[in-house]
Amino acid sequence: MRNIEINLNDEEQRIDRFLKKYLDKANSSLIQKFLRTKKIKVNRKKVTSNYILKKGDIINIFIYEENLKELISSKEKKYKFIKKLDIIYEDENIIILNKPKGLLSHAASKDDYGNNLVDFLIGYLIEKKEFIPRIEKTFVPAIVNRLDRNTSGVVIGAKNAFSLRELNRIRENCIEKFYVTIVKGTIKKDFVIKEKLEKNKEKNISSISENGKDSITEVFVENTKNGFSLLKIKLLTGRTHQIRVHLSSKNLPIIGDEKYGKNDINKFFKEKFDLKGQFLHARSIRFKNIQGSLSYLNDKEFLAPLDENYKKIIDEIFN
Repeated sequence: MRNIEINLNDEEQRIDRFLKKYLDKANSSLIQKFLRTKKIKVNRKKVTSNYILKKGDIINIFIYEENLKELISSKEKKYKFIKKLDIIYEDENIIILNKPKGLLSHAASKDDYGNNLVDFLIGYLIEKKEFIPRIEKTFVPAIVNRLDRNTSGVVIGAKNAFSLRELNRIRENCIEKFYVTIVKGTIKKDFVIKEKLEKNKEKNISSISENGKDSITEVFVENTKNGFSLLKIKLLTGRTHQIRVHLSSKNLPIIGDEKYGKNDINKFFKEKFDLKGQFLHARSIRFKNIQGSLSYLNDKEFLAPLDENYKKIIDEIFN
């Protein structure tokens, strides 16, 4: 028998969801069977799958150890800590990073393990001894906003389960997100795009569709010159490739965008500025109207500086 004591990082989640992470090689039906047949109890009592775990609860697993080990993946995973990790802000709960262009936010396949922002973040917290994998049951530090590989800028990380839950709860209504981009086209006034977006998961592309999800993008003109416009974007919803698809739908392709942009424009900027991928940067976030333990972040704004190549492109086009 194995007993697991629930700590702060594992409380306030359903027992079946905890077990799906802890017994990560077991499928959902097997976990339900363990609960139903009392192979797994909480405080030596039978519980249903929607039981919410509390700090101090003891999960009792009545499964032979050799069988149990077959249901749990090894925690031996290599995490890198890159000294160049660009930290904008950090406290005991959250960490705000400036993700460089060309880096994955998190692993998309096994080949990406150890070479993505989340793994770098975990490696950094391990080195600081703020995260010790061997003593955690299910929690690992995570990010709450994902940027595409070739989109740079602000990413918010959670250092504990409490802050991860809180950030996920408030991210739609209490975190304002602003981007900067350059598009081909002359724009003279601000406008709003409200077009539903639908994602094709197999092709990893999004398109405007009546069957899609509501999506809102606010567009502010910062400069326009030489047939190009420098824009500030406020993202009110967070759909896949939202800014890129919305602007492309208005015949305002982002320079460098290989999926939704224009090939001739992309070729020009690649040859002249070595621009690889879309010019899109998550420039800042601002916290507002937070209730609860993260309310100390209210009215704080965090800025991610542009890289030197982006600064050069802006300078040559608009100055």
